Amino acid sequence: MIPVRFSHRALADLEDIAAYIEARNPIAARRVINRIEELCFALGEMPGLGRPSEVAGARKLLVPEWDYKIIYEIAADPDRIVVLRVYHGARNLPY
Repeated sequence: MIPVRFSHRALADLEDIAAYIEARNPIAARRVINRIEELCFALGEMPGLGRPSEVAGARKLLVPEWDYKIIYEIAADPDRIVVLRVYHGARNLPY
C-alpha cells in the first residue's frame, strides 16, 4: 500500500467543503467528507483510479454522488500519493 498525503491546499479544500455543508446539514457534511476521504485513501491501494487531469502529471478521481473532484499525483520519491485539490465540479477549476 502506498501512503496517501494531503497538500495544504487539499486540507483547506476539505475544511471549506465541510464548513459549507455543515452550515446547512451537519450530518450530511460528515457523510460527504467521509466519502471523499474514503476515496482518497483507496488511492493507496489502487493508485491508477480515475483519469488523467488537465494538469500535467496529475490524475482526477470523481466522487459521483456529489460531483466532487479529487486531483492527485503519484509521487515516486518516496512512493506516495499526494492529494492536491478537492473541489466541487460546479466551480469549473482548470483541473
